[in-house]
Amino acid sequence: MSADDARLDPSSFLRDLSENVRQDFLLKKRVLSFEEYLHLVLANPRVHARNAAQYLVDCFRHFGREGDRFQLFDVPFEDGQDRLVGQEAGQQDIFRILSKFAKQGKVDHLILLHGPNGSAKSTLIACIQRALEFYSSTDEGALYRFNWVFPTERIEKKGLGFGGAERPTPRSYAYLDESEIETKIQTEFKDHPLYLIPKRQRRALLERLLAGQDFTLSETILDGDLSPMGRLIFDSLLTSYNGDLERVFQHVQVERFFLSRRFRRGLVTIEPQLQVDAGLRQITLNRSLESLPKVLQNMTLFEPFGDLVDANRGMVEFNDLLKKPIEAFKYLLATCEKSTVTLPSAILHLDTVFIASSNDRYLEAFKQIPDWPSFKGRIELVRIPYLLDYGKEADIYRSQVRPEAAGKHIAPHTFACTGLFAVLTRLRAPAAVGLEARVRGAVERLSPIEKADLYALGRAPDWAPLEVALELLAARQALRDEAAARSPYEGEVGASPREIKAILFNAALNPDFACLSPLAVFAGLEDLLKDRSLYEFLRVDPEGDFRNPPKLVEAVRGRYLDWADDDVRQAMGLAGESQYEDLLARYALHANQVLKGEKVRNPLTGRLEEPDTKFLDEMEATLGVRDRATAFRREFMGTIGAWSLDHSGEPVPYGRLFRSYAETLRESFYKKHAGTIRRLGRLALQVLGGETPVLTTQERARIEDVLRSLRGRGYCERCAAEVLQHVLRHRYPES
Repeated sequence: MSADDARLDPSSFLRDLSENVRQDFLLKKRVLSFEEYLHLVLANPRVHARNAAQYLVDCFRHFGREGDRFQLFDVPFEDGQDRLVGQEAGQQDIFRILSKFAKQGKVDHLILLHGPNGSAKSTLIACIQRALEFYSSTDEGALYRFNWVFPTERIEKKGLGFGGAERPTPRSYAYLDESEIETKIQTEFKDHPLYLIPKRQRRALLERLLAGQDFTLSETILDGDLSPMGRLIFDSLLTSYNGDLERVFQHVQVERFFLSRRFRRGLVTIEPQLQVDAGLRQITLNRSLESLPKVLQNMTLFEPFGDLVDANRGMVEFNDLLKKPIEAFKYLLATCEKSTVTLPSAILHLDTVFIASSNDRYLEAFKQIPDWPSFKGRIELVRIPYLLDYGKEADIYRSQVRPEAAGKHIAPHTFACTGLFAVLTRLRAPAAVGLEARVRGAVERLSPIEKADLYALGRAPDWAPLEVALELLAARQALRDEAAARSPYEGEVGASPREIKAILFNAALNPDFACLSPLAVFAGLEDLLKDRSLYEFLRVDPEGDFRNPPKLVEAVRGRYLDWADDDVRQAMGLAGESQYEDLLARYALHANQVLKGEKVRNPLTGRLEEPDTKFLDEMEATLGVRDRATAFRREFMGTIGAWSLDHSGEPVPYGRLFRSYAETLRESFYKKHAGTIRRLGRLALQVLGGETPVLTTQERARIEDVLRSLRGRGYCERCAAEVLQHVLRHRYPES
């Protein structure tokens, strides 16, 4: 025990804790009289007049949005734990539907998320539920229900009870001590306190308070009614008090409540079981109920129960809805349209957003039934496909597969490779319908990995001339739309994140690899290809190189080799792939100033200096144009000028504009530095293997720099040795 713990006084701690909780209770207005609640309504009518859909829309807005993404799906209130990756289109569709509900003032459709298994439908809904939980704890998101409170005989005899000749003292029973309360009746239906105001007066009050505001008063709030038990108690008390509504309100204790998935308070998930989702049950006549006024004692009180009751004032999720027999959810036709559920002896008025999920296969089968047209008119379909952006796909595994779970260090590019492979299995061979002839040929030539780059990075293939590359980029959305309109659509079939995570964890168990690395994943994929019966995506008919798992694995291997080679070269102080673009940009700067006879401003010192003619000579010698250097410089700058006229204000894409020169520079680099990379790589491997090669002081310092740089890039000693061996073997073999 620390000294601070030893000095802690338990009594002081409990007093402070009690005071903090009490202050929080008061600040959050956890318990109010009806009159006090009415003050809140008058002060901010919009907040208290929201129905469930309007509340959800405000929850989305509370967390804000960044571009196409609503930030509640990043789960900022729980440090991003189990956040939703991607699915921006689905997010926008849901918000659009909710906004429509809010604008029209009623929820009249079921939102049905559909997609393949593992496409994050449940995660998306869970993020909304978690956001609602947090939002309900804020001042802006406060929600209230009410209880009926009946005092003890002792309080009644003081003139505060029933049937006294004199009018009782005008105060509420809401704050009575528990010892002064004989009975408190709470309904799980969470009746809205505004329902205690008769409909005609309620409408007049709210329309007056909200006049001129951009807010639609919902049918739920204007015409909603108390639950059967609440209405029976209200009417009985009103009769007992000869129509004195103020005395009825004395029995009302308004209570703030908080949405909760764990306690099924306003947030409920219904699994595909067969029982009815709502019902009525009689309240047991125990001793406390016998102490009620006689007018209530003679009545049989029924309270609603069930999933829809628990979900009232919030959101209900029907998980895998279409796995249920159709007869089990036919009631949703009327319930979703009218926000009511009909029971044998009562009608419940619901204030709930209905959302459901389904696998695409179940949905397609559902569309074949005779009742489909009736259901379709009451369902809003939202497609949630697999991700087609391999960067976002990699983020899924990065957040869910941690080193402690894998039991190993995780090497760089592991998640990028698995994300890329997963996306490649989902892509379909592109069709060029409706595109111009020149771009049509380029589209049909796209390989799976080039199409993935086009989607994720907005990058056209290196072989595409500049104008064709620009047209490919312009056609990107058309390609997405065309693929989304097919059956099966792009993103409906392929490896699911669940399957890829299983592959990752299996790779982590491979004893042949010290780390969970791309090479361990490739080994696992090669074993997987030997038995294609395990996963459905391995059995799909190929479309050329598309949907062809062996070809896709090889494509990812090639991309990984590029990434690994770049890491090794950068670690050795040799520029990576971006150097060619930089060299061409630098050549343009100095060549232009030589042609103009002007000086170049040094970006570091800001001073004007003479153009670097030595650099120009070296570049021209490498490009094979030294014998016509001046003419070449004019042609080079003329090409840039012509491009800039058509693309004013845009950065010059030197690498693509001068694609053949960039390739020449790449080949020159290989010839010039391959020997250096081989030698440094072998020496680094010897050091990593525990050997002590004979090195000069300069060589030892350089090897230490190489290893330090690799560590900075996320490599441990074991996977650093692995990547060096891989790059030397496949990119810089001994001649």
